[in-house]
Amino acid sequence: NWGQLGNGSFVASSTPVAVQGGLSFSAVVPSYANNIYGFTCGLTTDGAAYCWGANRLGQLGTNAAIDICSFGGNDFPCTSVPVPVAGGIDFVSLATGNEFACGVAREGAAFCWGRNEYGQLGDGTTTNSNVPVRVVGLP
Repeated sequence: NWGQLGNGSFVASSTPVAVQGGLSFSAVVPSYANNIYGFTCGLTTDGAAYCWGANRLGQLGTNAAIDICSFGGNDFPCTSVPVPVAGGIDFVSLATGNEFACGVAREGAAFCWGRNEYGQLGDGTTTNSNVPVRVVGLP
């Protein structure tokens, strides 16, 4: 319902659907199971990260203009097709949580984006981020 299937629709499907955009993914990671604001991220075979679905707290990793979804009378950004995570970082792995995502870059640095209410992004703040921020304290 937030576009987390990535097929260009905001409608649920009981059968598999193809993610739009013609991208080749080496991994696809859905958001935290109990996350009401669902989203999905994928890692392409060339190391680019893409996300789609709800973007209420920046969990898609982009400031790009996308669609608007509503829940409980509140509007927030969302998209039903993959959008590139900002920064052009070459990732080797991705993980998602409750409205945040993280990735390990090819050179070994870790980056996170999205919800940061409890310091989930590891950047020493509790400020949400719409773009990847480097995790501090790691080599």
